[in-house]
Amino acid sequence: MAYSLSAELCAHTNDVRCICSYKDDLGEDVIVTGGRDKCINLWRRTTDGIPAVSYELFRTIRKHKSYVNCICVVPPDASCGREEILLASGSDDKTVMVHSLSKEEPVKVFENVLQGAVAGIIYFCGHLITVSWDGILCIWEESPIKADAHSPSAYTVAALEGISSTKEGYTGSFVITGGADKLIKLWNWCENSVKCIKVFTGHEGPVRNIKTCDLNHFMSVANDQVVKLWDLNEGVCLQTIPAHDSYVYGLSLYTDTTGSAFVTSGEDSLVKVWEVGVCIQSIELPAISVWCVHCLDNGDIVVGSSDNVVRIFTRDPSRKASEEDCARLLEEVASFKKQGQDLDHSQFPGPEALKEPGKKHGDVKVIRNNKKSEVYQWNGTSQDWELIGYASGKAPDKKEESEKLPNGKWLYEGKEYDIIIPIEIEEDFGVVRNLKLPYNKDTDPWVAAQQFLEKHMLHLSQLEQVANHIQKVAGPYVYTKPTGSQYSDPFTGSGRYLPGANQPQGSQSGTDPFTGGTRYRPNESGKEEGLPTLGGGSGFTSDPITGGSRYIPPGMDSGPKVTFTQDGKKLLQPNKYYPVSALKTFQSAGSEYGEKVWSKISELNSTLQEPIALSASDLLEVFTVSTGLSETPPSSNLTGDHFRLLHRMLNWPVDKVFPALDLLRLALLHPMGGSFFLQEGLGSELLDKLIQFTVSSSPEVKNSQVAFRCIANMFSHQLGVALLMEHKQFIFQSMDVHLTSTNRNIQIAICTILLNYCFCFKASSNSEDVVIVLTQAAKILKSDDQDPEAKYRTLLALGTLAHINRDVVDSIASNEFKDLTRTLISAQHQKLSECAKLLFSDL
Repeated sequence: MAYSLSAELCAHTNDVRCICSYKDDLGEDVIVTGGRDKCINLWRRTTDGIPAVSYELFRTIRKHKSYVNCICVVPPDASCGREEILLASGSDDKTVMVHSLSKEEPVKVFENVLQGAVAGIIYFCGHLITVSWDGILCIWEESPIKADAHSPSAYTVAALEGISSTKEGYTGSFVITGGADKLIKLWNWCENSVKCIKVFTGHEGPVRNIKTCDLNHFMSVANDQVVKLWDLNEGVCLQTIPAHDSYVYGLSLYTDTTGSAFVTSGEDSLVKVWEVGVCIQSIELPAISVWCVHCLDNGDIVVGSSDNVVRIFTRDPSRKASEEDCARLLEEVASFKKQGQDLDHSQFPGPEALKEPGKKHGDVKVIRNNKKSEVYQWNGTSQDWELIGYASGKAPDKKEESEKLPNGKWLYEGKEYDIIIPIEIEEDFGVVRNLKLPYNKDTDPWVAAQQFLEKHMLHLSQLEQVANHIQKVAGPYVYTKPTGSQYSDPFTGSGRYLPGANQPQGSQSGTDPFTGGTRYRPNESGKEEGLPTLGGGSGFTSDPITGGSRYIPPGMDSGPKVTFTQDGKKLLQPNKYYPVSALKTFQSAGSEYGEKVWSKISELNSTLQEPIALSASDLLEVFTVSTGLSETPPSSNLTGDHFRLLHRMLNWPVDKVFPALDLLRLALLHPMGGSFFLQEGLGSELLDKLIQFTVSSSPEVKNSQVAFRCIANMFSHQLGVALLMEHKQFIFQSMDVHLTSTNRNIQIAICTILLNYCFCFKASSNSEDVVIVLTQAAKILKSDDQDPEAKYRTLLALGTLAHINRDVVDSIASNEFKDLTRTLISAQHQKLSECAKLLFSDL
């Protein structure tokens, strides 16, 4: 009997990339799906029987910061007394998380180990095992066991269960991996080591999926459009089956067979059912990419695709969907195919567009190649565009996230609201995120704004702007004094946050940045040359470039606001010094400076030999880079090739790399330069290199000075902030080494980094981070060798942190800071003296 539609599960808002399942206490299948919307959704069959087959979404896990690429079930383990089923997930954010079904937070997070997205995950022999885009096979323990498996990326991993030895005489456990190098590898894992013992060749494209059939056979699929059956012991391919007309992504075997019956999916919109090497049914979907397939024990097939829908197909008449639903799916497929025929390929750029690097890992670009439109994805690890499929037309319109109900309310994500407020957030390069904020008019707009920002991982500096916009659209909110803990301060968790209730709204150029009128541009007055001087001036309220790569989007340039408390503690008021209103950077010293840097680079280049020496044509391009970055604003004519050339120069000898580092400092403030150097993979590599420059025993003090300035400038880009927050412990350690330095420029650079961290910390900051900040601040303020400007920035950091986290005031006051601050009131440096006086009064 042929497969028919059984159910459609609609909750994901982006591609569905992975599927697994487990049995609940009643023996029913629970389906688990993960996708590019960063969510893991759990589905179970409903029992009301209307319709005959329906599923309900009973849990959503949203803990990853990027795409969820893979998931697996961690069964109960009697050996350690765990009776609960767990779920494990891997993500583009390079982390592995273990989730409990009974707890909100992950029970385990593995991080800071991998340099690439996690592509595949299994649970085997009591361990989680992953492969990732950095090519690493990792067996997760307290001290992970790692091996370089594939180059540049590894995509899939499978376990050989039940095997304890091979004819070669190895003992232990065995796993198989596949990757971008078109290879399949057999690995022997014994105690604390893992070793490749066999390599299988034959695929002509990256290997995307592997499944084991029995103790001596496994199957694989790849971008070469075929399925292969392999003999494990002999290391040979037994059968090659042409499967799809494009890349093959998904592979799943029926549980009651040993590979004789299986299902595949691919980039041709098809799911195919196979028996004994013959395709017995093709199922078309209204989506280009069918990413994953999973066979349930009852014989049903679960499918995830690029139209955000999870579909279940069945052979059982009792589980078949209604005739209307089956007919609707056929209509959607027909409409989708027609749109593909109508696609105008001339609208896309030619292959020359692939010379430009992606802005970040995962970027997609459509390229016109003859009469085809090819889809490429940027691999941040290999620094290259990878062909992932072909554009066949505009996908059908997605289902609306919100629905107007007969009672006048709006249904959004399963809940009713009075109004749905559209929010537009402008990001890098003019890209606009169109978001929706569901709102009930009896809700405090500040609470709603806080929840909205946290949900979409936006900075709390935008809180007031969003709250004001809510009131503009929904009408003013009449505040009723709460009792008990009805509301919580979004920064401190104590009293309700209600800033500026009696203050007039400040004037801003342009119209509302959320509603889409005239584009809002930040204040462009004030020009800083050389080392910026901090304080209450307006020169730091605008982005040093165009506003495009700022961590705080245009129109959102105000920093942490007044913190009101209702716990009897003293109320902190903002002053002209702190909390600071923007992240601080080291900007250009003018166009003439760029020519001087180029002259120095040309001089040093003459002392170098190939292959690191620059050619004459390269030197001309460096001149374009050097002068272009030094302009105000920087040149918009710089391309990815220019920044790749600068990246090459960072490998110059340690005694000659200084001018290249200084250009890097400026490149990190450039919209395209920041995106290039801070993209997935390259950003971590760059940060490692900068930290090495700061901790090296090399006498090149200039390298340390500029490396710290580069780290400070990384805060100007969202990707940089995320990277610096992730690796802050290493940066604090490198700063600590230089706290006794007598070099003024190093002192100021370190204190600028400290200030930027305090700006980015939230009320929920890790207490250990706060302790580190206070410890380093105390060392700086105690030192007689510290420059007044450095001490001034340290006071700004403490004042800003105190406004974000009210408990910090108690920590400062209970330590020696009060005496140190009192001493600085008499300093000759005017700003330092005034700032110390204000902070002393706050303590």
